Amino acid sequence: MVMPAIQLFENGRPLSYSFADLEKFHGFNAPGGIAQAIKVMEKALPILAPDGYVERREIKIDTSFTGPGVRDSFEMMCRAVSEDRYHIDPALGEPWAEEGHRGIFFFRLTYRGRVAEVVIRPGHLRDEFFDLVGKSDKSNDEVMRIAELKTEMANRLMQVDGRYVYATVEEDAAERG
Repeated sequence: MVMPAIQLFENGRPLSYSFADLEKFHGFNAPGGIAQAIKVMEKALPILAPDGYVERREIKIDTSFTGPGVRDSFEMMCRAVSEDRYHIDPALGEPWAEEGHRGIFFFRLTYRGRVAEVVIRPGHLRDEFFDLVGKSDKSNDEVMRIAELKTEMANRLMQVDGRYVYATVEEDAAERG
């Protein structure tokens, strides 16, 4: 299966970012975070620009999630960290939204006056992963299991369209009833 790539523009010239591209920038520590960033973009970009044209250096990202794979992926795709358009605020998000050890999986992307607020849909995060990551004294087996679960998350999420992994805040509220 061909892995999806995120298409953005810089000064009108197209740039495409695959999982492999983002992994080269971030490294191998947080493949799940890289996949999360891709899924956020897959969900948010059509909301921000229905015509598909998004200048990467104009995207602003606000989140409560502090994961390094997500941060580095947004930096590579948007240059948002180095250009001070990436902000972490632990107070952001919805009280019912899925939360991991690095914050709520809530992302607000802003582009040319349009806003996409997205949260991860239930069922895409594994309790085992967060239980192990949250432990203060991990055995070698647990550390290895965490690495396996990070890779499993990335592989699993990359097989699903971002529209099914993330929902807008409005969609999520309606689905929860």
